[in-house]
Amino acid sequence: MTSKIGKWIFIFLYLTFLTSCSNYEHIQDKFYRDSRSEKIFFKSKTVDNFTVYNPVDYNIDFNSMVITDAFIVDKYSVYYFYDTTSGTFISKLDNADRKTFHVLKGEYYAVDKNYVFAARGELVKNADIHSFEPIIDLNIDSGLPLGRDKINIYLYGDVITDISEIDGLNEYITNNPL
Repeated sequence: MTSKIGKWIFIFLYLTFLTSCSNYEHIQDKFYRDSRSEKIFFKSKTVDNFTVYNPVDYNIDFNSMVITDAFIVDKYSVYYFYDTTSGTFISKLDNADRKTFHVLKGEYYAVDKNYVFAARGELVKNADIHSFEPIIDLNIDSGLPLGRDKINIYLYGDVITDISEIDGLNEYITNNPL
């Protein structure tokens, strides 16, 4: 008896969800527009078999937009993605210089004329923009987004002080001097 009630509740919620989402018009990639309100949403992830559409609070130029795994660049601004338990959200990188901003190989890091940025929108503090590079050829199972400059090794925005704990990193640095 309880499973039948649960099944009907699920069917009701599912149909309600389908009806409410039917007003989303696809714009580009994972961007959608609510035809009723004209508000822009980002289709992030499915939670318990339901697609989550999170609002975008910026006027992204979709005609000039370039999306990587972590960043969005349009002709006006730079943005980054970040995941939460409520889905994926987009924030603007206010301190990024749009004209000199470029995403580095591996797409975990980007640089502009002033800063190095990690994929989660963090500044990689004190990183040398001229010598910074992602460490993408390191064969480690963890898939850590490592980067380095002439002084430090980084994991996102943090300096790693003990590189001996990361398999293969010592050999990588020895075999690939800056």
